Amino acid sequence: MISSLKQIAIVACIPLLVTASYPTAVIIELDGTSQLEDPEGLTRAAVVSLSRVGLECTVSRRYIFNHWSFRGASLNIDCNTDIISTGSIVSTMKSIEGVGNIWPVTTEKLPSLRPKRTGISETELHRRRYERNNRPKGLPRNNIINHRSVSDLDTLSTHIDTGVARLRAENITGAGIRVAVLDGGFDLTVPGLSLTNVDYTHDVTDGGDYVQDECWFHGTHVLGIIGAKGDEVEYNVSGVAPDATYELFRIQPCDSSSATQDARLGSLIDAAARGFDIITCSYTSLGAWPEDPWTSVADRIAANGTLVFFPAGNRGPGIFTGSSPADGDYVTAVGSVDNSVTPYYTWEATWSTINNSATGSFRIIPSSPFNFPNNTKLTVWAPDVPASDNCLPMPDRSSLPDDLSNVVVVSKYNQCWLDAWGGAHFLTEAFNISYALYYPGKSNTSTSDGPLFASSDFQNAKGVATVDYDTASMLLAARKEYGSLEISTDAVSNVSYKVNSLSGLLSSKFTGWGPTRRALSMPLFLAPGGNILSTLPQRFGGWGVLSGTSMSTPFGAGVAALVKQKHPEYSADDIRNVIATTARPVKWNDAKGHTLEFLAPTFQQGGGLVDAWSAVHATTLLSTASLNFNDTAYRATNLTFNIKNIGKKSAKYRLSHIGAGSGYVLGESGYNLTKAEAYPVYADIHIHPTSLEIKPGSSATVSVSVIKEPDLSDAATRVSHFSGYVAIEAEGEAEGAADKLTLPYTGLGAPFLVLPAINRDTTILAGYNISNDATISLTEERIFNCTLNTTMNSPVTFQDSFHPGVKVDLVVQSRDFALSIVDTDSGKEMFVMTRGSSEDPFLSGWTWYYDGTDANYFHLPAGRYHWRAKALKMTGDPEKKEDYDTWESGSWILRIVS
Repeated sequence: MISSLKQIAIVACIPLLVTASYPTAVIIELDGTSQLEDPEGLTRAAVVSLSRVGLECTVSRRYIFNHWSFRGASLNIDCNTDIISTGSIVSTMKSIEGVGNIWPVTTEKLPSLRPKRTGISETELHRRRYERNNRPKGLPRNNIINHRSVSDLDTLSTHIDTGVARLRAENITGAGIRVAVLDGGFDLTVPGLSLTNVDYTHDVTDGGDYVQDECWFHGTHVLGIIGAKGDEVEYNVSGVAPDATYELFRIQPCDSSSATQDARLGSLIDAAARGFDIITCSYTSLGAWPEDPWTSVADRIAANGTLVFFPAGNRGPGIFTGSSPADGDYVTAVGSVDNSVTPYYTWEATWSTINNSATGSFRIIPSSPFNFPNNTKLTVWAPDVPASDNCLPMPDRSSLPDDLSNVVVVSKYNQCWLDAWGGAHFLTEAFNISYALYYPGKSNTSTSDGPLFASSDFQNAKGVATVDYDTASMLLAARKEYGSLEISTDAVSNVSYKVNSLSGLLSSKFTGWGPTRRALSMPLFLAPGGNILSTLPQRFGGWGVLSGTSMSTPFGAGVAALVKQKHPEYSADDIRNVIATTARPVKWNDAKGHTLEFLAPTFQQGGGLVDAWSAVHATTLLSTASLNFNDTAYRATNLTFNIKNIGKKSAKYRLSHIGAGSGYVLGESGYNLTKAEAYPVYADIHIHPTSLEIKPGSSATVSVSVIKEPDLSDAATRVSHFSGYVAIEAEGEAEGAADKLTLPYTGLGAPFLVLPAINRDTTILAGYNISNDATISLTEERIFNCTLNTTMNSPVTFQDSFHPGVKVDLVVQSRDFALSIVDTDSGKEMFVMTRGSSEDPFLSGWTWYYDGTDANYFHLPAGRYHWRAKALKMTGDPEKKEDYDTWESGSWILRIVS
């Protein structure tokens, strides 16, 4: 049995999501060799196949996929017994003639993104949009920029910094380009979207055409970044491509907390069938192999000539933190830079002592849920221990009031607290406190460490807001000085701006890095995604600031629309290539507040920060967006690319090499992937020729090879990575002012097969407490006394609910993983508890425990056992034993008592 679910980044806007297996549903792809094209035939065949192994099951259709990119269906499967695993259903149905691939349906759950109506009236909600005159109190006052005039043509910082504003002045606004936006629902009633050209809507989850909702903020924010348009737009927020035509696909229903994989797959297929120029989706999953259905379909559609944009993900910094489907070969993966100007959208709040002897005001950021009581003061409470980056013992709660209904806890965001059994909790949940003010840790990393939008998944949460570190310190100091403190909120909202001098226009700390699992480069380029002001549903006031590659992805898609408007003759590859190679490489920021004088690794930034004006006005096109030298086992002797002069005059080109930061894949322990690490050492590459002249409409070929890898002493064991750029500059008669291009390249200094698959530092023999979801490390020979009752759903029970278990961490995802229990004395493998594949991947970091429900309810006799984990290494051959990494735990003893 597997323990409770692990959080991973799925929707690529902070916060994180949870992925789970949908227990009785599968996605089937047909191979075209049988007569199963009829959906009814497929459901009948599924029933027959399952009945042959003794299962009486009802099979019903969820989605039908009938498109050249994917033919098949997703099915619900309801069997008359609980003694069956999803894996068993999958393996049984693989035998059906005509079934090419089959995967369990997964769901992506966004924690508590169902905001409740705030405690103010609709009249106040309308009024607050016009009460913007007060600068926020409690926010840093240095470098505050004056409120931006709505009458300005385009003064949005993200547009100025990327050339979008210059194109707006040339009336290049995306007109005539059709864009599909796939997300979780859209509030089209907000002022910022009132004039957005929405031509078609489709709810994939129910087959209807109604996508309007205020349940989820994500889709509304995404749509505003690319398509906001309206005379009444405040704060000069407008979309990158405000005149494009948009079609909206909802993939997450309003009355559900999750988006299923087959809904996401169906939205891609539906969008492709309607023939868009551009498809953009800001949902992601953990990095997957190309066989993953979502990744493979996105890649097929992109390879066929549609521009398909996905986020690089928010699991950075560090190698292999990129997400799927962005790691597809033809999908456009977009990473993030921080905004050069941090906007703060805040509401006013006040604090006071019980007798009002001291009062003050401060600013909060409304978050989810936001249902603070109207005209009611909340009593401030905080633990009497300093915040920490680590989990802390549960604090003393004796100072809490008896009545918790009007208590607000002030706590560091994501601070975890451990109970007596080692279980991790938030204080709101542990102490049943319904209101929270969260603040970030004190850091000098960037000005983005100010208050950010937060979300709580605590079922009884009523109100969540955030404040900056200084404001939280002030409130806590006032509480300490006066003994007690109360706060209240009102509807006066405001936006202020602060120059980000530390991380502005540099890679965001969270942005996902490459390489892909096939050692290819990702992301393709960067776009603004850190601290982005855009539209939010009405219940949040219509505006808000979010961060994530969810935000940079629609920005990048908008730039593609601008290029397509100006150059309708460009193919999808042309647009990808010109955006990536006209982007501006950025310097390395170590995520600790330091910017160094060398370029960040290409695995972090791709081509660099997008330059929309240069992409539109370039008169030189390259035949590729990057050069991938792969690992040493698969490295080509040289790679070539073509330079095409699309200008009206001959152009002379000079080519040179610019090195970017190098580093290691593995940390010093040999089992952990590196995080924010880069060194100013570079490879030597040979470029031929280094100068050439190309006539209008003609092309020339350039060859590039690696002469020497960077000088990194542990390259062979820790696997080095290196990167840089081939700089291509037109001179002489070239007419394009934008013809300074940089073509990124990447490489690895050892075979991928060197990488271990299993992390031996963190994979442990464990005990699992089923009552509180706590996992602890165990020493060998631990005795477990159990009771066996085969009539129970969980036939094996243990004293104190404490089960023998194992926590398995993988270094990287494996194409073939198995976990089994072995009789230590005989060496016999008793049964395989779980098996993962590239189609049904095992997700690292889970705890497995024995309770008698696995392997069709096989129960162990008394004896001495240990766990065995076996994982295929990257690029490993499943037919070769030596290509597997095997780990075996210490022994544990099972005793059966009456």
